[in-house]
Amino acid sequence: MIKFFRKIRQKLLSENKFSKYLIYAIGEIILVVIGILIALQINNADTHRKETQTLHGYLRSIRNNIESDKKQIEAIIAFRDSVKFYSQKVVQLSHQNEITLKEFLPVVHDEYNVFYDQYLEINPSGFEGLKNSGYLGMIQGSKIENLINDYYLVYNTVNKQEKSLNDFIENMEVLGFQENAFTEIMQILRMPDVEEYFASHQDQIKAIINHPSIQGANLRGSIVGGLFNEYKKLLSIGQQLLVEINKIVENQE
Repeated sequence: MIKFFRKIRQKLLSENKFSKYLIYAIGEIILVVIGILIALQINNADTHRKETQTLHGYLRSIRNNIESDKKQIEAIIAFRDSVKFYSQKVVQLSHQNEITLKEFLPVVHDEYNVFYDQYLEINPSGFEGLKNSGYLGMIQGSKIENLINDYYLVYNTVNKQEKSLNDFIENMEVLGFQENAFTEIMQILRMPDVEEYFASHQDQIKAIINHPSIQGANLRGSIVGGLFNEYKKLLSIGQQLLVEINKIVENQE
């Protein structure tokens, strides 16, 4: 092809047809420019396709993280709901005239003890990968970007509220150990005639139930409505985010 165009140029020059040569030369330049533009367009389209595929990969990772987070959120809601149930029972005991052994046992309930620290730990690896990749700008101003920002903003709020809750309860736990409230509970429960002790030592049992560490921790554990609202908000935003991500990536799967 190059030889063909070269022969045409040589023929025009040899025949002193300069004006035709000039027109031809301009036409040849235009063809070259068009060829370059087409090549650039193809290259840009290929680059865009690869960037889109990479972005979709990050969005899939975020989707997987959120689906995993959902299980964690639902689990901690169930845990805190059970703790709330038992904590309310313990708080109610302080108002009773008589406390039975069966009623007392929620104070030391193994599975849902208010003194167990629990934190929601979500997986932000997909979002962190997207932020560090340089592809975050591709979703700038989109609904997905807004939902992602809202999701992790709510999580930060949850984390702060959980820390406040757990720090308070931990302080109550320290107080209980310092004043031997928990030691006294264990000693009573190990007694061979523990039921008889409960029946004949109601003043001591009530004193334990009303100890500031036990009442303080369980009262705080029973008032978690604000935290529950944040958990549910996190679930709602996560579900919206899954819908928006699926709209984008489902055609590529």
